[in-house]
Amino acid sequence: MQFSPLLAIAIASAVAAQSPLAIVYSDSDSSGLSEPILAEGECVGIGSSGMAPEVGSIYVAPDVTCTTYFDPGCQDTNQVFSSTQSDIPGERDAQSILCQKKN
Repeated sequence: MQFSPLLAIAIASAVAAQSPLAIVYSDSDSSGLSEPILAEGECVGIGSSGMAPEVGSIYVAPDVTCTTYFDPGCQDTNQVFSSTQSDIPGERDAQSILCQKKN
């Protein structure tokens, strides 16, 4: 099939253009190192982009709730966010995050 390479490029472009459910930042006010969270309902480790396992601020897309966890396996809950926070109150330690779209 001749359209297969074009289809593969179109799929790759669509995935690359996916909007993040959330973006975690190492510092307050959406500054410092950042890591986009693209996967819904999947435990995502924080720090794969070289960021330390701490969240100083977070952007949360509309109709999304994200939970940060103290451990890398999304078991030990830290904080729950249903809106953007420019300065995270309390414990900033977070080794993983899980985001869900609200129904």
